[in-house]
Amino acid sequence: GAEDAPPNAWCSCELRGKPQSHTCTQVLADRADPTWNHEACLPDFAHDDCLLFKVHDRQADDRCIGWATLASGCFLAEGFDGELPLQGLAEARESFLHVRAKVQMRPVTTCINSDDNITDFSPAHWPPQSTSSMPPSGTDGQQNEPLRGRDEQIFPNT
Repeated sequence: GAEDAPPNAWCSCELRGKPQSHTCTQVLADRADPTWNHEACLPDFAHDDCLLFKVHDRQADDRCIGWATLASGCFLAEGFDGELPLQGLAEARESFLHVRAKVQMRPVTTCINSDDNITDFSPAHWPPQSTSSMPPSGTDGQQNEPLRGRDEQIFPNT
């Protein structure tokens, strides 16, 4: 009967507590074992975030039929490629969600302000066209002396 039909399933993923990070797959109709092959980037990710995956059924008003979480500690260093047990299922059966998660470095926008010299290192302005206004590496730009003070802790003079 209709109640025995496989769900018209789709999956959502978000950073737990950050609903603006929400992404979702397409609906795969009438498949007992759907494979979405969905890839998404979650730009608001922080090192202590947890991924929340939810499987939904379109036939049941998009209700969540199971969920799984993946703590960032499981994928920060080496990535994660494996199965997560689905929780919250109506039936007492083992179901899993296979996921791959990895952290990719992305360009970082930085602005360095040294007196009146502002250098923009955003991707649109990199590499700089001219470095004539930039001081040599490891100097303060005024007397070409090595940086001193608190910067020594960050950039030790070797």
